[in-house]
Parts: sequence; structure tokens; C-alpha cells
Amino acid sequence: MAQKTLIILQNSDTRETYYTRRNKKGENADKKIELKKYSPKLKKHVVFKEVKKLSKKKKAVVSTKKKSKEQGV
Repeated sequence: MAQKTLIILQNSDTRETYYTRRNKKGENADKKIELKKYSPKLKKHVVFKEVKKLSKKKKAVVSTKKKSKEQGV
């Protein structure tokens, strides 16, 4: 799957993520997706909501912050 067509579904409790594609046609094409998926941590089906993707620049900033926290700076 191409990265541009993927969306991220995330559980707000456990922060688990699923990657899927969205249907671009139809009346609900503009709305954010909410799907019930299985959560292995909770061992039951829970609601996963669509979240915003991070851009490459933001990913780099987040990864450098994590590295600095791990080093104790």
C-alpha cells in the first residue's frame, strides 16, 4: 500500500494503531472514520478513531525529543 493512501486508526486508551485505506467516494468521504477493532492489550473489541498523520518534519522533531529524554538531557 502506498503511504499517501493510508490512514491511521488509534485507540485513545491504549494508543494502539491500525493502518487502513479509506473509501474516497460516497457521502461519508469527508468524515473521520471510527471502527471497532480488536485490541490485544484489552482483549476485546474497542473503538479506533482516525487520527492526523505526522509530517516528516514533525516526525524528526518527535524522534529527537525522545532521544534527548532517553539520554537524560
